[in-house]
Amino acid sequence: NQQILEREFKSIGFLLNEKFESRDVVLSKNISDLKSFFLKAIYPDFLCKYKNKKVAIFGTRELSRIVSRVLSLSNAKVMFFITSVEPDDLTVDGISVYSILDESLKDTELDYVISCIEGTHENDVCNMIKSVYLDEKVISWRDL
Repeated sequence: NQQILEREFKSIGFLLNEKFESRDVVLSKNISDLKSFFLKAIYPDFLCKYKNKKVAIFGTRELSRIVSRVLSLSNAKVMFFITSVEPDDLTVDGISVYSILDESLKDTELDYVISCIEGTHENDVCNMIKSVYLDEKVISWRDL
C-alpha cells in the first residue's frame, strides 16, 4: 500500500511539475546530516563561533532540544524557542517558548535564529522565519 501511495504521489507531483522526495530519501538525508552534526559537535572548536551569541531556536521537538543543549554546552546563549503557533508548553528544558507572532519578541536582539525543521518543507519554514526576523541570521540546523 505504501508503495502504491508513493507512486500515486509521484505521478501527481510530476503532473503538477513539483519535485518529489520520497520519505526514505528525506529520512536518509536527515540521518546523514544528524550524524555529521554529532561528529562535528564532539570537537571543541566546532561551535566556537556561537560562543556568547544570542540564539533562538525554531521548533521544540527532539532535534531542537539536542541543538539547544549542544549550543549551550558551547556557551551560546539560547534565549528561547519559537513555534509557528501558540505553544502548548511555556517552557522546554527550562527555556521559554513563544509563538513567532508574539509581539513581545520584536525588541529582542538575536545573533542567530536556527531552524530545526526536518523534511521537504524546511526551506519554506526558513523563508517564513526570515520574513519575521529580518536582522538576524536565520540558518538551518544542517548549516551549523
